[in-house]
Formats: sequence, C-alpha cells, structure tokens
Amino acid sequence: RVDVRGAFVAASGASAPTAASVDASAPPRETTPWRWSSSSSSPRWMSAGVSRERTAMTTKLWNARLAAAKAAGVDSNAATETSNQAALVSKPPVATSVRYRFTSDDALLEAYRSPWNAVRIGRVLEDLDSLAGNIAFQHCDDGVVETRPQLLVTASVDRVRLHRALRLDEDLTLTGAVSWVGRSSMVIRMEAWPADHPDAPREYIDDDGDGGGDRTGGEKTRTTAFAPGPSLSADFTFVARDPVTNKSAAVNPLVPDCARTRALFDATAARVDAKKRRMRATRDAIAAGKHADAGLSDETRAAKKAFADALAADARTLAELPALAPRDVVPSSATRTENIFVAQPQQRNLSGRIFGGFLLRRGVE
Repeated sequence: RVDVRGAFVAASGASAPTAASVDASAPPRETTPWRWSSSSSSPRWMSAGVSRERTAMTTKLWNARLAAAKAAGVDSNAATETSNQAALVSKPPVATSVRYRFTSDDALLEAYRSPWNAVRIGRVLEDLDSLAGNIAFQHCDDGVVETRPQLLVTASVDRVRLHRALRLDEDLTLTGAVSWVGRSSMVIRMEAWPADHPDAPREYIDDDGDGGGDRTGGEKTRTTAFAPGPSLSADFTFVARDPVTNKSAAVNPLVPDCARTRALFDATAARVDAKKRRMRATRDAIAAGKHADAGLSDETRAAKKAFADALAADARTLAELPALAPRDVVPSSATRTENIFVAQPQQRNLSGRIFGGFLLRRGVE
C-alpha cells in the first residue's frame, strides 16, 4: 500500500483529508469498449443521432436513411429474428442527387472552404461515400420488412478524376447510380457537377424548393460556357455481407434501361474482368516462383520496364551527382508521409464500423 500525502481542496472549498491510501497492488479497473452485436435491432449509439463531426451533407444523408428504415419498419426487427432475402429483385439504375447551395447558405459555404479559398475535396469525398452508401442500400433493399438488411462495406474507390476545379461561387451537385453488379459486389459511379450545368441533374433528395438562387434573391446566371462532362468522377465498389454469418451475400441484379447505362455497364464489366485477370495472373506467377510481372502481357511489361528504367536513371543522377540533377526531381523517399491516429467512436458509420468517408478525407487532407 502506498500513502499519497498532500493538500486537497474540494470543489465546495472545504478541506479534504491530507492523507489518502490507495492499493497499488490492485489491478487497474478494466473498461471494456462497447461493441455492437448484429443480433440487436440497432446500435445504442445510433439513438443519439449522427455524430456532430460529420459534414452537413453526410448528416442529412444518414438521417434520410434512418428515416426511411424507420418508416419501412426495418429497424424494429432484430437481425437474428429476420431471414435472408428469399429472391433477388432486378432493378434499373436509379440516379440519386444532392445539392450544395453555396450561393445561398453561408454556413455551408464556410464549412467547405479550404485555406486556398477553394472547395475542400476531402469533405466532398466523404459526402460521396455517404451518398454512394445510400444508393447501395437502396439497390439492395427488396422491400420486405422480414428480410435482414445486408452489411454493405466500401471495398475500394477507383478512378477518381478531378476534371475541373470545384468552385465556391456556384452551387455544386453530387449524383450517382449503380453502374455494374456482380454476385456480391457492385460499382457505383459518382459524379460532381456544377448545379447550373445543362447536363446536371435537376432533382435532389434534399430539395427544399428554393431553386438555389443567390444571396440577393435573384437567379444565379453565368456568362461563360460549361465544359462537357462532370467536374469530378469516381467509382465506389461496395461488397455485401450477411450481418449475422459475415458471409458474402448476393446483390440484386442490375438491368440497364437505356443505351447510356448499358454502355456504362459493359465498360465497367470489362474493366472489372480485366482487373480480375491481372490479379489471377500475378497470383499464379508468384505461386510458380516467377516475377509478379510475368502474368502481364508483353506490351504492358515492356512499357512498365521502360517507365521504371527512366525513373531509375533520374534517381541515379540525383543520388550520385545531385548538382546535375533536374531541379524538379526529388527522391520518392522525400515525398513519403506517415500519419497515425486513433479512430474515435464518433467516426463510426450507421453499421457501427469505421466510416470509409472519414478515411478518404484523412487520406486526402
């Protein structure tokens, strides 16, 4: 036993004992973090609402998802009391959009402003993941209350392309739809458009009917012409799992309903198949004791070697004769950054797991 001596003053101003005795040999009190079991109807933390650390758009999207689940009665059934989906339901791609009213909402404008007076791409990526999650859940829903909702996880984010800078002096629209569906995975094409773009969607799940006018009350006008295509595009891949067995779950098939969605479906399917072939060839080459590039085609392998040789030549000059190296060349080790952080409970998504959009924002910012 250890005596701890000192003067203590209570909050009320009265003197506390000048000596206290604590048992140093006693083990520290263990605090077990609360874990959400899939057998419960909903996480206890969810009843308190969405964390305040989420963006305004993510909060709106998650509240809309919770309201839809409550209206359908899905949240009233425990996971263990429900059953798997009896039959798959073929669905067409349904575009879902939200609008950032930067020209009429000063609080929203400041929340998405970067130090360079531009849009914070990290926050937009976080909202893209939230919107993609809503789209994925909507596609996987079969409309039967007794069906156990699937656990949808963001597996990867590919082909992120920033075609044009996102501006704060104009409203922004995020839109997305399922572009391809496999057995237990799906790819969702997400895009960001200027709200006044002629090809941008005009219907939003958060539309309040104000038309998105500017702060003076008039309609926003733009004299310059818009470039074709979205300002940003990305492909979000989601995988479906059973929340009770944690095994892969089948996803409702996708039925393209027009030539554009059919072309996007075929292009995405070809890209997914090519990626699977590359991964299979690399795995087989490594298993056979060969180089990982042995599974690539001759043309791809030659192009990769030429690219690596050019980089190696620049690196050798920089290492051996730094005075003769180009001024815009730096070693890759100088660009390496590391960041370690603890994911707090506030960073969970609606399934009680780490929020993928939070990881995207941290990776960018």
